[in-house]
Amino acid sequence: MSSISNGPALGCASAPKPTAKLAQGTPDPTQPLPPGEYRIATGDEIVEPEDPLPPGRVRNVNEYLLTALAARNGAVVNDYGVIGDDLELLCRTIAHALDENDAVALTDTIQTILRDSNHVDVFTAACQAMCDMDLRAWLPRITSPALVLGGDEDLMTPWYQGPDGAGQQAIADGIPGAEVCVIAGANHSTIFDSTEEHNRVVMEFFARHPGAA
Repeated sequence: MSSISNGPALGCASAPKPTAKLAQGTPDPTQPLPPGEYRIATGDEIVEPEDPLPPGRVRNVNEYLLTALAARNGAVVNDYGVIGDDLELLCRTIAHALDENDAVALTDTIQTILRDSNHVDVFTAACQAMCDMDLRAWLPRITSPALVLGGDEDLMTPWYQGPDGAGQQAIADGIPGAEVCVIAGANHSTIFDSTEEHNRVVMEFFARHPGAA
């Protein structure tokens, strides 16, 4: 098991900027822009909702769902389209998106969306369903290269969940040849609170296993 130091947090949402105009047309520094979000869908397996769905493909539903949730919470969404299994193009697109979108307000925007888009009873039922579901017997059937990546301070899905549980370490142990990376100081969403290290680990994994992308 490797341990990676916590990296600086980056993100996708724009921080408030002085852009609103007064009646005379001059900028008002006290009035911010609404938060922004950039959206990139990835994978050769993605097909649009209106297109036929061949075997092994998935419909591009998350893109539209997340856009609707962001818009409902007042965010402006910048769509960078669907990027296929092209790591170089994906890296260039992400870099371009980060240049165009200020990252500071990402966490607050996401928390607002999660808070306003979930009911307590639905969330509780979903958590109970995850507790009751046991798919450990399926893990040995996974033959593709696998990376189990998480933070050592993850309270939602800890690495170890006791003798009767199955945390992230149990998942890694159950998948033949799985690679494991624990990011020190990171919580449940390593892509948000340790973005630089998360991206580095994932990109290096796909560089070692190009067929897994």
